[in-house]
Amino acid sequence: MKQELWLNLPVKDLAKTKDFFTVLGFESIRDAPGMVGFRIGQVPVMMVTGSEFEKYTSSTVADPSKGSEILISVDAPDKAYVNQMANSRRDRLCRTGRAPGLDVQHGLY
Repeated sequence: MKQELWLNLPVKDLAKTKDFFTVLGFESIRDAPGMVGFRIGQVPVMMVTGSEFEKYTSSTVADPSKGSEILISVDAPDKAYVNQMANSRRDRLCRTGRAPGLDVQHGLY
């Protein structure tokens, strides 16, 4: 039997989450009330509203202003590709009004 890993992440705004990943070029694999999913590489990543996430886990969603729960990395061929992708979609990816973080950190960008 082939096994798969599925990631389930809580999000505050499902519509903005869907828009963000769609703008980056990922295709939605599931769009249901309280949930949207994308295949990132070979991994299905399901984004669910905080209230739905809490139903699945029987615990509260962590407060992201007080710590980090997960780091998601997506493969890209080189830094030029990352820059092109971020800059071409800057108006829809940047909530803060500053450029997306494209610095090299620990060999990653």
